[in-house]
Amino acid sequence: MLSFDNAPGNLFNRLGKCGVPISQMAINQAAQLQNLTNTTTGVVAQFDSESDIQAIVGQQYISQLNSDTIGSLMSQVAVQTINRMVYRDNPQFALNLSYTNTIICINEVIRQMKIEGATILQQTVSATPIVVSNPGPNFTGIGNGVIVTSVTRPGDGLILQNIFAENIQLVCSSDSYIGGATAGNETITITGTGNVGVFNFNWPQGSNASNTISAIDGDSNNSSNNLLTNSGFTSFTGSNANAPDKWTIVVGAAGTDIFKETTIVYGTGNALRILGDGSTLVQIKQQFDNSSTGTPGELDPLTQYSVCLFMRRDGVAGTGIMVVDLIDGGNNVINDAGGNPNSFTIDLADLNTVYQPFTGSFRTPLALPSQQWLRIRLTTAYANGRSFYIDKIGFGEMTQLAVNEPFFSVHSGSINFTQGDYGNVTASNSRGAGGTLNTFQTLLNRLISEVYSNEFIFPYSPSPSISDSLIG
Repeated sequence: MLSFDNAPGNLFNRLGKCGVPISQMAINQAAQLQNLTNTTTGVVAQFDSESDIQAIVGQQYISQLNSDTIGSLMSQVAVQTINRMVYRDNPQFALNLSYTNTIICINEVIRQMKIEGATILQQTVSATPIVVSNPGPNFTGIGNGVIVTSVTRPGDGLILQNIFAENIQLVCSSDSYIGGATAGNETITITGTGNVGVFNFNWPQGSNASNTISAIDGDSNNSSNNLLTNSGFTSFTGSNANAPDKWTIVVGAAGTDIFKETTIVYGTGNALRILGDGSTLVQIKQQFDNSSTGTPGELDPLTQYSVCLFMRRDGVAGTGIMVVDLIDGGNNVINDAGGNPNSFTIDLADLNTVYQPFTGSFRTPLALPSQQWLRIRLTTAYANGRSFYIDKIGFGEMTQLAVNEPFFSVHSGSINFTQGDYGNVTASNSRGAGGTLNTFQTLLNRLISEVYSNEFIFPYSPSPSISDSLIG
């Protein structure tokens, strides 16, 4: 087995030493940037009267600072280090002293780290929609839809460690008014900001990534990217006029705790009203892949979905806790591939007298149970005599912006998007304590191109067993 202890010649000691010239290179680049371009103390400050000479610096300083000779050298050494040490320890397919197989060697290192419980520092990452006040929670313009983001990947439930800290913009590029899109299912284009080489003086910048998605319409029945049926609560055709079609009432009674609401609705149609009595833990659920009593919409394994509910209360604030989760036929919460439960909580004390969105993201495991349900339930009963309302629940697949980047979905609101409506998401990455780039997750991402291109994530922890002090 490879050793992950701190000792000369061990894998991360060697890789850490490869990081020292990279760290020093960044320090030198920052110093030389000031030496060349500072308008008070730099070279250019001496040539205000000789603009042609000053222009020489202005034209060439970027290419001079971006010389990556040291970076390329250390990259070669790092690649050879992983290949050679794996070859010495446990030779892999197509690997020998002359030929490398970097991808399979990285996989072997990660496998052994998991066995040994070895970890490197966890990065703190996030992707947060910027909230605007008018007219909707996430978009500015006419439409008032909602952006949902996730920095967790569905394949293993790991947090993406190498996202770029950047501003990501979402723009409606095709609408239903003049663009030919279906209302509520408009085309949204997602773009990051420009990028630079990994050894450039101003790395990291952005992902330079773009992708296109379509909005999820919670008023559509297993269409317009929504997997649910009657999630806008438009249909109450059964023998009980207060029982919504395609939903199973598990706890509570239609006409006593659960009602069809025709006036206080989000947009058009109906809504679902829940009347609290201080004790009843109302629960409803809808089964996937069930055309008769649920929805024909089917879940795929190792896929990330988002859910959005629009909710409000009556005129008086009430207390209660509601949980939205993905469950199996035995009412057990389904975990994702990393063991994380597919569940999120809504504090009903946060409701107000206008509809607002509440969102979450779910990730399916590789082996799906034979039954899957979306469940909405009270875990703390709502205040006696007070009502809250649910409308336009959307449930649909999320799309990753690009490799190593966050996942996105957009849920349509009560007003359709028009071309040019836009929203912004701020993505952040600590790159380690204090924002330093001297962390192993970042270093390996820079030194070994296969780490980034194949979205490798080395086992991580807030309290790692392998210290970043080895990069020094």
